[in-house]
Amino acid sequence: MASLPPEERTWKTRIRAYLPYIGIPTLDVVLGIIAICAATLLIGGWKTAYLPAAIGQTWFALHGVSLTIDGVYLSQVPLLPAIGISALIAWRVRAATAKQVSILDLAAIAALVLVLPLLVSAMALFMVTDASAVFAIEPPPAWQALALPPCIHFIGFLFGIRHVLWRALASTVRVPVVAVDTARTSSMLLLLFGAGSMLVLLVLLVARYQSIATAYDAFPSTGWGTACMLILLSILYLPNAVVGMCAVLLGGSFHIGSGEVSLFDVLSVPLPPFPLFAAVPSTIAPWAAVLLAVPVVILLGFFVRRPSTMVEVAAIGSWTAVMFALCLLLAQGSAGAYGIIGADISSAVLFVFAWTVGVGGLVWLVRFARTFLNRSHSEEE
Repeated sequence: MASLPPEERTWKTRIRAYLPYIGIPTLDVVLGIIAICAATLLIGGWKTAYLPAAIGQTWFALHGVSLTIDGVYLSQVPLLPAIGISALIAWRVRAATAKQVSILDLAAIAALVLVLPLLVSAMALFMVTDASAVFAIEPPPAWQALALPPCIHFIGFLFGIRHVLWRALASTVRVPVVAVDTARTSSMLLLLFGAGSMLVLLVLLVARYQSIATAYDAFPSTGWGTACMLILLSILYLPNAVVGMCAVLLGGSFHIGSGEVSLFDVLSVPLPPFPLFAAVPSTIAPWAAVLLAVPVVILLGFFVRRPSTMVEVAAIGSWTAVMFALCLLLAQGSAGAYGIIGADISSAVLFVFAWTVGVGGLVWLVRFARTFLNRSHSEEE
């Protein structure tokens, strides 16, 4: 494909060349779902008639689509599978674009990334809708079922394109290169926020281990099976908890139905018997506001190591706010009778923008003042 001159490349040759890169990982996900669902039904002794519905609902759950089972609506689905799928697509897109590619080549790859999960989602929606006439399930809203899986795959496409290629694309379409550079910088900053939030979350869980034991005892049947299930679900929901913790550390609030928790106050409500909710205290300690220093320290270290102009600081703040808003939207949802669980999006986005621009601007101002003073001393000498 790369040896063909641009004028000899057609859409047919492009699709044929890039289909293995995108089609195989998509097929791997589907086959993995089929294998897991079939094994679960066989081990559990359930009827194989459940298989089509199980496959469809598992596909949707892995892509952040809401589920309705026995009248219980669940849109608070784990983020870790969606992150894994996006990472898989990003890896294959990076391999597909390792050699020289044109804008039309990227368009062909993007089309495959969007169309293939759309086709699978349409089939999954048909299977779940058909099974809803027999079993106590309901199909998800069509817009969710057909939009979210392609979006998850497209996020992988965006992260799979190399930075050098993004810069070349920006130059081609006359977009300032600083927009590309600051977008990459913002993604790295979000990873640092996530690492810091995860560390705080794990410390809280260790400190409140008795609450974890209480959540475990709340289940009607305890044993190794229940413990393994809770551990697995906690791992799958860990990114959701990290996003919520990040919002709280930035000064925002986290809602659990009518309840609310922040670094300054807590409105207690009955919590789901789930280990990760052990991090939610019944009362706020007087020193809790000190945890605001966590994002400040991260931002100080980040901008001290990466000298940036004020324009770049503003762009980094904007990109970080947009990306964080997307994370918040994907991480929140309804959990049946417990209501909406997730961070307050508007305040969290506002705080992450304000902290980023504020701390970044302060570092820029200090660096500017030092440069000005050094220049003045040099002129006096």
